[in-house]
Amino acid sequence: MFSYRHAFHVGNHADVLKHAILVAILRHLALKDKSFWVFDTHAGAGRYRLDAAQTRKNAEYRSGIEALWQARKLPALLADYRDEVARFDAEQEEATRERAAQRRASAGTGRHDEAAGDAVAAETAEGGASRPATRRAAQPTGRLPRWYPGSPWLALQLMRPQDRLRCFEAHPTEIRVLHDNLEAAHRRQVQVFGEDGFAGLKALLPPVSRRGLVVIDPSYEDKRDYAKARRTLMEALERFATGTMMLWYPLVRRRELMLLLDQLPGLPGVTDWLDVRLQVGAPPEDGYGLYGSGVFVINPPYTLAAELKEAMPVLWQLLGQDAQSGWWMETSGQGGRDRAPQARPSQARPSEGQSPRERSGRGRPERDRQDRARPARRR
Repeated sequence: MFSYRHAFHVGNHADVLKHAILVAILRHLALKDKSFWVFDTHAGAGRYRLDAAQTRKNAEYRSGIEALWQARKLPALLADYRDEVARFDAEQEEATRERAAQRRASAGTGRHDEAAGDAVAAETAEGGASRPATRRAAQPTGRLPRWYPGSPWLALQLMRPQDRLRCFEAHPTEIRVLHDNLEAAHRRQVQVFGEDGFAGLKALLPPVSRRGLVVIDPSYEDKRDYAKARRTLMEALERFATGTMMLWYPLVRRRELMLLLDQLPGLPGVTDWLDVRLQVGAPPEDGYGLYGSGVFVINPPYTLAAELKEAMPVLWQLLGQDAQSGWWMETSGQGGRDRAPQARPSQARPSEGQSPRERSGRGRPERDRQDRARPARRR
């Protein structure tokens, strides 16, 4: 099934949660000089324009990255993520200006090629190739971002010359764009495979350095993806038991999701894990649609739980949309499960026009499997 295109959902609340955790894990891996490898099973297009027609259709970024963009003070985990998005946005804007200047100079001397100009215009509209990213700090500007990095590009920004990136993408359109985008980075450490990441991952494990991160991020448009994700995690752990595994999942009303969440902590070889969820609103009454997402991390950095305990209340305040929004986290802990309290809004629904940050309240930890799958369910 190839109907899913991430451009329609880029920069939304699920991207914010997933990519903030991704940046934190990669930052931790880079603390040691020894190389690490990143494996992305569902890489997408790699980078996106927020002002492209596909992205503007749903404009989900407005309740995602834009909500964080001009926040005055953020916890370290969220601030680091936002700064990486800002750096990417600034670099892409600079590259766009340089290409425009080159076209003007070429046109002025009579050497402008119309076909080349059309190609550049098409590339700009689709979020195509640009020059390699430079490594410099960037802070959000007064304007809203126009570019957003996918997980492959965030990985590139945080990798050193000795590190490696391996990407899978089976969508026939997305793989072409991904090839163009990553080839433009001129980074020899990157390889892209136009195949199913569920099937192709195990052939690449373990990496030579025995350090790295596996990112499993399917669209779940096919309900079989839940079982495939579980099987892929098991196969990855058999070959790369010391690696960090990061699985993103949607909060939707599906039996397959409930089964997956119940099985994850008990997978063979799993002893150290972290599960965090953000619910941005009430589950849809018709039973369809995304109302939040979660990330399950196997072998997480020892600092991640503390960083998330600080970041999740702020993320909930910024992205929560109604009185049933909330967050929840559970870890394997020392000798057993350790559950962080779930933040909840007050029981009274907010008045019209009231922002999520004006709501307050804290609830009890979740107790049973059903509540763990729907972290903000009201009692």
